[in-house]
Amino acid sequence: MKHKLLFSSLTIASTMTLTANAATTAVWQGGDGNYFGDANWTVNGTPDQVHAAFSTDAFTSSVSDGILTFSSFTLGSNDTLSLTGTSGLTGNFITSGGTANHFQFSSSAVLTLNNANPLRSGVGFNGNFNWALGTTGTVVHTDLSNSGSHLARKVNQGFFAINGTKVNTVTTYDGTNLTALNTDLKDNHTVDGYYFEITEAGGQQTLSLVAAVPEPSSTALIGLAGLGFILRRRK
Repeated sequence: MKHKLLFSSLTIASTMTLTANAATTAVWQGGDGNYFGDANWTVNGTPDQVHAAFSTDAFTSSVSDGILTFSSFTLGSNDTLSLTGTSGLTGNFITSGGTANHFQFSSSAVLTLNNANPLRSGVGFNGNFNWALGTTGTVVHTDLSNSGSHLARKVNQGFFAINGTKVNTVTTYDGTNLTALNTDLKDNHTVDGYYFEITEAGGQQTLSLVAAVPEPSSTALIGLAGLGFILRRRK
């Protein structure tokens, strides 16, 4: 009898552990709103729910439509947030839990951050914010009062990744050398035909993914190869 009780206790404990570690899936139902304030999420299949703070569970969250506002939040090491479609987030700052690829961009999503230090991490920089290939999504930083926390500074700290590959430039942004930084990004950190580019205008910086254009010599070689193939076919 004691063995049966012990077995039952272990089974219950194991079940509780599995339940606690299971990821919570949250999907925004569409339209504009407040990320944590509006009951407009489908959570684990149940519609019209509020998204709890990330620290309360391991979340797999996705937004594909609408602009959501927030003040700030911290992504835990087991959280994943995906922005897809024409969606957007607007807030002050995001703290990353240090996990690679746990903030993911695809399509034309836009993340707008309004704090002088928009992206933070207390546990490491591992390509925490990842862009899928071909993504036109952007990060916009509107408060440039602290050059040490600009987006241009973050690419030297390893915050961003392309298709899972972390980008960490040799060039360190000093508030004046944006052209040199962009040259470094293009020449030394192109991943699968794409690289990051940072532009500055109207008192804000924008980080975007750019498709690399083949060098003229490469284009010429491709053209010659195609011509040779056509000539052989004609013979």
